[in-house]
Amino acid sequence: MFLLISVLALVVIGFVLEGFPAILVTAPILLPIAERIGVDPLQFGILLIMAIGIGVMMPPVGLGFYITCAVGEAPVNAAMRPSWVYNIFLILGLIVVILFPGITTWLPGLFGMH
Repeated sequence: MFLLISVLALVVIGFVLEGFPAILVTAPILLPIAERIGVDPLQFGILLIMAIGIGVMMPPVGLGFYITCAVGEAPVNAAMRPSWVYNIFLILGLIVVILFPGITTWLPGLFGMH
């Protein structure tokens, strides 16, 4: 339940802040809580980055979405629908990482790093 609530909060924070400032604000607050309840720090860090990244690119409020449209000279209205399809798959990936924490830890464990 903690992961679901924190991921939803991180997506919303990603709407209004860019990625690096959002991580600087939220990680020192949420990581000790996650460790205390038994969440792997590696998994939580990956979830943190994924959720904030999704929030930054989520239309119609994500700052990164508007920057991408400006750089690509794409009209915001035309880019919004394809972006939603992309974001749905990103959210599904985020849910998979929440439900199966072994996905984030098996490769470092394979090399003896975790």
